[in-house]
Amino acid sequence: MSSARAHKVYLGRRGWSLTLIVLIVLASICASLASPLFLHPSQILNSTGAMVVSGVLALGLAPIVIVGEIDISLTSNLAFCTVVLGLLSQAHVPPPLIVLATLATGLVLGAFNGVLVGYGGLPSLAVTLGTLGAYQGAAFLVGGTNGFTDFPGAIYAIGADTIGPVPISLLLFAAVAIAFAVVFRLTTIGRSFYAVGRASEAVRHSGISVAGVKAATFCIGGVVAGLGALIFVGQYGSGGGDSASGTILTVVTAVALGGLDIYGGAGRVSSLVLAIVLLDVIQNGMGLVNASTTTQTIVIGLVLIMSLLVPELLGRWSREHVDQQRGLLQVLRFSR
Repeated sequence: MSSARAHKVYLGRRGWSLTLIVLIVLASICASLASPLFLHPSQILNSTGAMVVSGVLALGLAPIVIVGEIDISLTSNLAFCTVVLGLLSQAHVPPPLIVLATLATGLVLGAFNGVLVGYGGLPSLAVTLGTLGAYQGAAFLVGGTNGFTDFPGAIYAIGADTIGPVPISLLLFAAVAIAFAVVFRLTTIGRSFYAVGRASEAVRHSGISVAGVKAATFCIGGVVAGLGALIFVGQYGSGGGDSASGTILTVVTAVALGGLDIYGGAGRVSSLVLAIVLLDVIQNGMGLVNASTTTQTIVIGLVLIMSLLVPELLGRWSREHVDQQRGLLQVLRFSR
């Protein structure tokens, strides 16, 4: 069994989700001991604001990782979408059209990456590293250094309003997560994502366009980035080239911690959501004790490293354990 295969086998176990649940409980206990405010219901609901934007982007990255690719330009896509949103708001375009145009902008930017990676055969890391800078630079070029701060009330509502005590943005995040879980597990297109991530050559020989599937995942990620832009503007009341700057570390960490295999072809939305919750608990707890931004960045970086290292080591242990069992069986058979 190869290292990549062992990695997939370990991440595919339900034990990974149970591990995340245990970590959430432990992190919550530590945070509540550090600050009595942590368990207050209003504080918990308010803390979801920062989690939703990175969480939505992590969901958008999920199908891309499942097919074995990466997109680190999602935050720059979001930033450019906020600029488009600001320009349309200045032009007094009706809010429904602003929403559609923002999602369409994210789709176009995602499709550009998808065409280069899927049909052009270029490495996704290099492509999206390039568009990370290009999209953000375009956002500053078009929107200026000050960005936009004036948007229709209906746009603010997406990220700032609540239904009862629950933020609308949190409900949108839940809706996207449920939709992705259904698509990934119960539809042909979802199953094709996993198939391409596991064995792209076999999929190609079966008549399915691997390039088309990969391009589609980048398009999905782009649309989700557009949704993230709508939520971001509502939460923070501004949009520009620096929108969601630095969020990509949390996004990638959530995906890795959530058990989406970096080799492609494995991972569940439920585990990803648990990872997002765990990161929110960690960041919220550090915020309540006034940990510096630098400290929080270091912690998230270490979590990313551990989320890659631990499954790899446990996957290798599982492989060696299986090999030992097979060897023992062979010895017993020979002794007979």
